Amino acid sequence: LKSAKPTQSHTMLEMAGGYTREQLYGAESFASFLAPESIEFVIANFGKFLAGQPYEHHYTFYFVRADGEKRLCEKYMVDVENRDGTRNLIISMLDITDRQRAEEERERLQAQLLQSQKMESVGRLAGGVAHDFNNMLAVILGHLELVLGEMDEDDPLLDSLTEIQKAAERSAELTRQLLAFARKQTVIPKVLDLNETVSGMNKMLKRLIGEN
Repeated sequence: LKSAKPTQSHTMLEMAGGYTREQLYGAESFASFLAPESIEFVIANFGKFLAGQPYEHHYTFYFVRADGEKRLCEKYMVDVENRDGTRNLIISMLDITDRQRAEEERERLQAQLLQSQKMESVGRLAGGVAHDFNNMLAVILGHLELVLGEMDEDDPLLDSLTEIQKAAERSAELTRQLLAFARKQTVIPKVLDLNETVSGMNKMLKRLIGEN
């Protein structure tokens, strides 16, 4: 990895790395331009080539530009044996940082699209369930109205049926919210008296919550 002569690596670093020739030729080795996480592997892999051992012909590593920016580089190494038995190492390198960022952005947008499709499916499901539930509540409320119309004011079941009616009406309100969430119903905001709303739930809450 040590070289004082102009090499393809030097040319690449000069063009893509923003280094001057003095910085390149004055460096101790090519490893001086590598990011810390890439130094060990690159040196070890080149050492395998020098030792005649199997080495990685294609890999990626990070190098650091003169301005401090870390860039991802793709490297290809091919050794060629001459007729006299000597070996030459042909190296080609390509800065793939922009390509990687574009792929990451594409994956991010794809994930957003999938999430959007999931939410759309949830909305359709919620709308379908709310629609069916609303129909059942309409039947319950209709029968309650008929029964309450036939009951005397002193009937002991009147209070219980009235609470059932209120609970059904609140359930119908929830279904309207679900339908609005599913974009199947127009949202019509209205002013609420919170005191009246809460106090109207007292009887039901006392029965549901219990003494403790």
